[in-house]
Amino acid sequence: MPTRISLFNNSGEKLAEIDANVSRSWKLNEDGAGTFTMSTQDTKAIIDYLEFGNFVYMEHDKLPIWGGMIDTPRTWGVGTITSSIYSAEYVLKSHVTPNREDKFTGVPGSIFNKLTSQSFGTGSIPVIPGDIYGGGISQSITYNYAIIYDAVIDLAKKSGADWDLTPAIDPNGKLYFISNWYERKGVDRVFRLYEDLNIKLSTKPMVEQGEIANVVIGFGNGSSWTSKYVDGRLDAESVGRYGWRTKAVSIPTDSYSDLITAIDEQLLVLKNPRRTFDITALDVGDTFYNCRIGDVLPVDFYTIGFTGDSLGLSTNIKILQMAYNDIDNQLKIVCDEVV
Repeated sequence: MPTRISLFNNSGEKLAEIDANVSRSWKLNEDGAGTFTMSTQDTKAIIDYLEFGNFVYMEHDKLPIWGGMIDTPRTWGVGTITSSIYSAEYVLKSHVTPNREDKFTGVPGSIFNKLTSQSFGTGSIPVIPGDIYGGGISQSITYNYAIIYDAVIDLAKKSGADWDLTPAIDPNGKLYFISNWYERKGVDRVFRLYEDLNIKLSTKPMVEQGEIANVVIGFGNGSSWTSKYVDGRLDAESVGRYGWRTKAVSIPTDSYSDLITAIDEQLLVLKNPRRTFDITALDVGDTFYNCRIGDVLPVDFYTIGFTGDSLGLSTNIKILQMAYNDIDNQLKIVCDEVV
């Protein structure tokens, strides 16, 4: 199913619609990338349309809208031009906080909004606030000519929130971006993925990896070890499978109940290896409609993983990355197991 591609200049004014072979990717809390290829004989393969800093807006009947910037590298083949494109989040790499010292105070979503919705000057696509989650701990952060993208990445990692920039068209036909800050991006879906029905496996479809810990000792804040809250939890099933494995973690809290909650959360994540998946969704039924970044879906495998003594695995996966090109009409998915 072909993608409809529109080109815009660096101020968001529409230039043209083109036909091209296009690929692109989506990533959770990062910028995605892709390419589109045109014939040099195409009358629209001109510098005014393909200039670095121009923008693309891509529509597909079953997949999310994708928008972003044209930038280097540009590759010339025999009779072809391949342009590189980067999703909307990429524009934040070209801008820094405006002053020698900028101090932003508030919950993470408020700081994100201040970072992304400031004016980036003439010749820039407007970025306006959209869905901004207002929870989290209030804080003050000082930035010194910080790259906006790096500041947002760091803020999201420290707060545990998700973010993105999404493309949109205003009533006058101009392109702009909407900045979103989520407590958690994505939804929990009931639509199910099945091996050899609506998904196929890559050459390495699952990797079991990461640290295993089944005895977690946590300690909270305090001026001395005698004043800190300390407690621990054990998962007997994991100990029986993998042997006794202990981990001590510092948990920044003065609350004993919060300490116990955090220890339980750590144990839930660490008691078994982390399982990651590399699969391809097929254009079968409503499969593409149900695949979005951050979404959690149930999946059934019968040739990978173990359930007890048997081959096969039923679990839930969270979509972290997607990649699609029009020629293959297949959606590559990188995902983590949700415990």
